[in-house]
Amino acid sequence: MLNEKDTIVFVLNKVKQALADFQYEIIVVDDGSTDGSEEPVTQFMAINPDIAVQYIYQPNMGKGGAIRTGIEAANGEILVVQDADLEYEPRDILSLVALFNENVQVVYGSRNMVKKDREHSTLLFYWGGLLVTLVTNLLFGSHLTDEATGYKLFHAEVFENLSFRHNDFAWEPEITAKLLKQKYEIVEHPISYTPRSSAEGKKISWRDGIKAIWVLVSEYLRK
Repeated sequence: MLNEKDTIVFVLNKVKQALADFQYEIIVVDDGSTDGSEEPVTQFMAINPDIAVQYIYQPNMGKGGAIRTGIEAANGEILVVQDADLEYEPRDILSLVALFNENVQVVYGSRNMVKKDREHSTLLFYWGGLLVTLVTNLLFGSHLTDEATGYKLFHAEVFENLSFRHNDFAWEPEITAKLLKQKYEIVEHPISYTPRSSAEGKKISWRDGIKAIWVLVSEYLRK
């Protein structure tokens, strides 16, 4: 998370409610927040001593750097990337986790498989996401509907032989490209989505979309 003081506890409580019947851990990676985001997290930890929560602060590296830090600290079998804002609904985690088996090790939650009442922050973000997905499919022969989704779930074993070059939002197309090159099947499932605008704190921009395409092409050409 980065400067998500106003939303982080809402997300943590939603995760708590969604996973109440399961054994799980939460790793909160604070990617250089300056708004006091640590305070609500530590309060949540004090109120919920029965929940395994790790709070990790690091200098700002970007979303990819935060995810990589979380992966390195994780002890679980299935790893779920959960943004600290309110765009993604933690109750969807259960239906996504249910898809894992010996043949399925990667699951993406797709916003674009929900045709009715599909929301998007701006048409630029929406069409940009579709373009990144199209380039992914053309390069790697996949059939994804939402490469840019924030809900990416992995079996921990998939990271044993992977290394990464990007710490910003480019980590997302990078991990997708690496998995597809290694012939992992990425299973998608529809999820709910409540987008927020840049004024509300959305941090990704059109420049990240251009870089995502560059990363996909460079990973395709990399031996």
